Order: sequence, then C-alpha cells, then structure tokens
Amino acid sequence: MADIAERPPLPLPPRAVVAVLRAPTAKHFVAACEVLREVGITCFEYTLTTEGALEALVETRAALPDAVVGLG
Repeated sequence: MADIAERPPLPLPPRAVVAVLRAPTAKHFVAACEVLREVGITCFEYTLTTEGALEALVETRAALPDAVVGLG
C-alpha cells in the first residue's frame, strides 16, 4: 500500500462539503448547483435514482467547469 505522501493530491480540501442532490427529476440540478457555487460549494453528487442525472452531470460540468461533479 502506498504511503499517503506518495498519493496524488485530491481535487478537494480534506474537509470539503459535498452537496448531494436527489429528486424525482434533475430538471433544476444545474440551477441549484449554480446557486450553491455562489456560496462556495464546488463539489456535487447526483444520485442515479434521479431521472436525468446523467444529462444533468454533463450540463453542470459545462456550466461550472471548476466544480467537481459526480454520480452515486
């Protein structure tokens, strides 16, 4: 197992806030992330149980290129 000092740096600080978005549809995910970005939250996770999550992921990455966006 590699020593932690040998690992590449993570894209987030150790105590980063991750906003997890879950809803019946992802219709408002991009807008919600834009608002959250304005207050300093830059990491988002969309649940795969949300209809349209994959499409929203692509849209959010285009709208907020400095954000970290993933699926779970």
